[in-house]
Amino acid sequence: EDVFCLVRKGGRADAFAANGDVEGGTSEEQPLRWLADLNVYEGEKMRLVAHMCISNSLLTVFSISGRSFRGSLFVRVLDVASVIAGQLRTRDVGSLASTVVPTGGFVEFDAMNSCIWANDCQMLRCWDACTFEQRFALGPWQSEEMPNVRFTRGIIGLLSQPSPTMLDVKLYSSLEGRLQRQCEVHMPTIPDSDVIVFLELMNEQLLLKRLHCEVSLVDLVSGNERVIPGTANWEPDMFVFSPARRLLLARFAESVEIWQLSEPNACSCIGVVRPLHDFGAHRFSIDMSLALALVVRPASILRPRRPSAAYAAATPSSSPPPPPQWPLGALRQWPGRPGDALPPQAPRLQRFSFRGRQPLSAPASSRADWDMSAEEATAAFGEDLDLLDLLCPGKTRATIGGVCSGIGGGGVAHMSFDPGAGVLMLLGNKGGISVHSAGFQS
Repeated sequence: EDVFCLVRKGGRADAFAANGDVEGGTSEEQPLRWLADLNVYEGEKMRLVAHMCISNSLLTVFSISGRSFRGSLFVRVLDVASVIAGQLRTRDVGSLASTVVPTGGFVEFDAMNSCIWANDCQMLRCWDACTFEQRFALGPWQSEEMPNVRFTRGIIGLLSQPSPTMLDVKLYSSLEGRLQRQCEVHMPTIPDSDVIVFLELMNEQLLLKRLHCEVSLVDLVSGNERVIPGTANWEPDMFVFSPARRLLLARFAESVEIWQLSEPNACSCIGVVRPLHDFGAHRFSIDMSLALALVVRPASILRPRRPSAAYAAATPSSSPPPPPQWPLGALRQWPGRPGDALPPQAPRLQRFSFRGRQPLSAPASSRADWDMSAEEATAAFGEDLDLLDLLCPGKTRATIGGVCSGIGGGGVAHMSFDPGAGVLMLLGNKGGISVHSAGFQS
């Protein structure tokens, strides 16, 4: 089947297909072909495009230029087969098509629960992503009373704080909107700790962090609560949740911690992955059915290996340390033992000095040196993609080296990886697009 990707910049959305056999040339010469502009009318600015596999359709959320439409979001659902054919056919989605969301609201596709959510700051509505029938609506609320909304597997949580020392939690079924559980979470009075740093929901567990306080994990079914020691300053930049695997990924500046949250009494950090380059929303891809994560890491040439044991044994201890050995090759599959860790990592530097790839026995004067900034290094050598095993944290199944380098590269801006379909799509920071065939066997 044709594989298409979507590129959004400045509000424009385009669909492309990966060519297999290109008439008059090879797919390497012309790997992509443009299919369609997803902006139907002039003045539309695309805000979200989501592929809904369950209905073979595209959810598009867009705004419209003009004072009368300022701040409002609109919804359109397109048929995927028509997009691949280079045409645009709008699906009949009933009341979803007339949804208008003002500033402060949101429209989201929830793949975990196979539904579409729309919050207009007064009502929260849910549509089935296959039939497009409205499942239910919650509310209405006044704008200042609108609760915080959290989605997890089979559940939607509405969280509010009626007082500085109490949280009100209501859990609804994501299928029919039935209230399943309502409880109150009491927080002790601590000076200067009224600010909530984060409040997250996974399955029926609440993760709560207040300023200057340690993280609390509350089981909303049993009422059990555990304070995780040593987390008073634990403030990740971003979370990634896997309710089915009961895993939590917490991103920091250049590392990701992997936590197992089976229950409050069995909550622990099971691994740390570092270094990472900007573990942002579009620079990783996770397949929880296989418990794998594809992440961007610094190019291997920026991560020198330590001298081999044989070299160390043959070199007097008084000798100066040898220059680093740089790994070669664009594609490296760690042989023999799946899950082998990467070589020891070098610390982050402002600028890098690179040595040429001659053998260590070559005279020092024959080795080429370059001095360049981190941005120049990424443009020249690209970045690496590591396939990480989340159940054996820190273990790497495979590595693809030097992606998104050269013209159109400048490092990875966006990735999309589907192990089931065997497709990896990469968008470079300089606008280059590449589609790779990527097979994986569990």
